[in-house]
Amino acid sequence: MEMKILKYNQVLLLMIGLLFLTWGQCHGEEYVVLVRKSVRADQEWTKVVDRLVELHQARVVEYDNLTSEALPRLREVNPRYVAVVEKPEEINLAFIVDLNRMSREVDKDIYCDFLWGIITGFDAESALALVERAQEPKEVSSAWCIRNNDFNDGKYFEKMGLCDSRGIWYEKDIEDSNPKEYKIDGQVALADKMIRWAENVQPDLILNQVEEVRNRMPLLPGVKEEKGIVVPRDGKLWLGDRHLNFGGHSRIYFSPMSGARTFETRESMPVAWINDGGVTAFLGSIAFSFHGRGTWGALKYWLTDAGRFTLAEANFLNQQDILWHLNKWEPELLHKSFQYSDDPVKMIQQCYAAYDDFQREEGANPEILDKFGLWYERDLWVYYGDPYWNVRAKDMFNDQPYQITSRVKGKKCVVTIKISENYSWNRVDGDLFMDYYMTHLHGSVGGLPLCYFFPQRLKNPRLVSGQKIDWDVTVNKDFLFIRDAYGLEPGKTYRVILDVDK
Repeated sequence: MEMKILKYNQVLLLMIGLLFLTWGQCHGEEYVVLVRKSVRADQEWTKVVDRLVELHQARVVEYDNLTSEALPRLREVNPRYVAVVEKPEEINLAFIVDLNRMSREVDKDIYCDFLWGIITGFDAESALALVERAQEPKEVSSAWCIRNNDFNDGKYFEKMGLCDSRGIWYEKDIEDSNPKEYKIDGQVALADKMIRWAENVQPDLILNQVEEVRNRMPLLPGVKEEKGIVVPRDGKLWLGDRHLNFGGHSRIYFSPMSGARTFETRESMPVAWINDGGVTAFLGSIAFSFHGRGTWGALKYWLTDAGRFTLAEANFLNQQDILWHLNKWEPELLHKSFQYSDDPVKMIQQCYAAYDDFQREEGANPEILDKFGLWYERDLWVYYGDPYWNVRAKDMFNDQPYQITSRVKGKKCVVTIKISENYSWNRVDGDLFMDYYMTHLHGSVGGLPLCYFFPQRLKNPRLVSGQKIDWDVTVNKDFLFIRDAYGLEPGKTYRVILDVDK
């Protein structure tokens, strides 16, 4: 009898082990850790890789110099999430351009094929700390806005500090619905006010409109004194001789104006923010950004229906939207490469010269700014952080205009769209903020579609023919866009039926 029980227990343990092994392999197909061979061979940095594998049951794929070398293996695995573990010394313009282009080449459609983020840090310990911070879900409710006039009404955050383009300082607290306005004389005094607020509040989100050049972040326009310029030193953040202290909890950093350039060194702004500023996700450009759509578009997707998407999902959907527009305007721009320069000054000159040439070729085209801007910036955007991090904006108003769910049964997927009672097309379109900056400074982000990130990836989804819908529907294995759905009625429910392969 005891022998039978022992054998039964052994079989049961074996079955449980196989179950966990199978689950890990399935999850591993979804998440890949992409790592340079020399980084994997480094005893300290391989701890970062091993921790990601443990957390996500991930598969490890290696490359020698550029991530595109791993493309054949990625096509076999077909992951949904890719974490690139890399030392900051190896991250340069060519590396980011190659990564962006490779991310669209796993399958044959025009879209990005996985959500990716770069895991880096001042050292391996810093990179590992970023990974650990990303395990805790976060709801963002406070923000430090540096020269972002779009947010001076304060309505998107419970707490907010903002210095606008005129040098006016605003503060808002949830207990005081209207932001307070302060006129502070002198750039040094204003910079000190900004820093003291940020150190005291320790905001969840930093929105930086200032152009960072050669690892210098001036807090105010035209400031030349070192007491008004943030710089990295020894992996830490400094304002003159003052070490900044923003607290160790997780936060997000947006910087559309060259903020993510690392200059192939660990003494850089993004690395210092990750190491010393608690930044767990950093979204910006690896070089001069002519248009800003890569950052501001992701922000618009993320904030318009606060809480709907994680930051990585919003960034991913914004990338897909950019590719959709380029394909609509001129499919050649999906594949035509811009010849970027490694020199930041030459890059700016090169960009404007190319824009002049573009204008001459296109003639009187009202979409010229957006068309050139999206093409030029198509391969410059970079996301630092774990793409699996569940970080969402706090829903301040509980007014999402629609809810989307999906259910797969057999070879059908039914997408259900419930329109809220307070629905309006303008609310769906995202025309809530960034009008001035997007229209006058960086081109327009444009209206958003109804959008959905499938909770599980679908296999070859396509619209079932014969449905009575007049919408422009784009469906992909990962997402759904619905455009031109002007006739939606508040309180009603609509369905889109898809065929899928088993």
